[in-house]
Amino acid sequence: PDALAAAAGSIRGGGLLVLLTPALADWPGAPDAALDRLIPAGRGRGEAGARFVERLIGCLRSAPGIERYGPDDAPPSLVPGPPAAAGPEHGYGCRSADQRNAVEAVVGVVTGHRRRPAVLSADRGRGKSAALGIAAGELLRRGRVRRVSVTAPSLTAAEPVLEHAAAYAAGTFADRRTVRIGAGELAFREPEAVLERAGADELVLVDEAAGLPVALLTALLRGAPRIAFATTVHGYEGTGRGFDLRFRAVLDAETPQWRAVRLDTPIRWAPGDPLEAWLARALLLDADPGEPDPPGPDDALRVEALDRDALAADEPRLRQLFGLLVSAHYRTRPLDLRQLLDAPGIHLLGAVCGGECLGVALAAEEGGLDAETARQVWAGRRRPQGHLLPQMLATHAGLEAAPRQR
Repeated sequence: PDALAAAAGSIRGGGLLVLLTPALADWPGAPDAALDRLIPAGRGRGEAGARFVERLIGCLRSAPGIERYGPDDAPPSLVPGPPAAAGPEHGYGCRSADQRNAVEAVVGVVTGHRRRPAVLSADRGRGKSAALGIAAGELLRRGRVRRVSVTAPSLTAAEPVLEHAAAYAAGTFADRRTVRIGAGELAFREPEAVLERAGADELVLVDEAAGLPVALLTALLRGAPRIAFATTVHGYEGTGRGFDLRFRAVLDAETPQWRAVRLDTPIRWAPGDPLEAWLARALLLDADPGEPDPPGPDDALRVEALDRDALAADEPRLRQLFGLLVSAHYRTRPLDLRQLLDAPGIHLLGAVCGGECLGVALAAEEGGLDAETARQVWAGRRRPQGHLLPQMLATHAGLEAAPRQR
């Protein structure tokens, strides 16, 4: 699921996504390496489900804009649509007024008062990483700053910022992590390295902020008087509900004059693109728990086991439940949906009131390994797939019997 989302996100406007799949009737039982990675050691593939693939097939059958061809059909003649039009230029080389506003907000972090961070939020393909890069390039080109750090969950996540800065301001790459522009530089550093440099950077940029724990974001906010964050609201990189629900409260308390900038205008695709809509539905990239009605005086709260077959067939309940899990965690990926639906040893409990699911618990069975494997884990010679908590107890707490327990 993660690779599907990443591949679809790389398509240019007017392009095609081609999926080569087994026959739809045979697909649920076909070999599946992604599912195999979700099966803990000691469990057979027969215990895994195929609910994710069955639901994906349903999404493929019902979505507009999808052509389906079988082995007996004539070979398709696939003709891409026209490339996405560049559209008018909005200043700074921006492709939308939203993007220009985002660039101006980040530039204002440096040119305005201290302790007034900018927070850019957008779905994928709206140009927020480009806005960070353009703003950094503009500030370095004008000599307003000389040392800028960009951080993110990984170097790969931050590379678009570096590339856009270099392209905008005619910068040169000293290495994969560093762009030199005029007398200054923009460099990628891991979050911990940025914290160690407290005060050395005139501007800190945090991209894909939803992929970092709130405690780490808070430390970055406190350590950098001039800082800007960008976060994906819906996307495979890590959905940003933990950022929305928790970090905004930190911003209000620590830097009450922070500025929020929302980028809504698509740049990569056209508004209402059918592929973007299909991807969001198929992978629940936009899952949201909604705002349930307050319980009535006669509504009783009950906790009940949820059947995964029934859940896979109940799209509104699945979206609501997955939205709750997204809200509870700082980083949720499409693969987590597959684990919820198909991985062996997963139990779901819902807190239900008045027909609404107000809470959810996801529990995974771990342990039960044989004595020899348990000893190998304790000795640091084996790391069987799954069973994370028993392995931590064995290796860090020295409890040789832990992997045998359930």
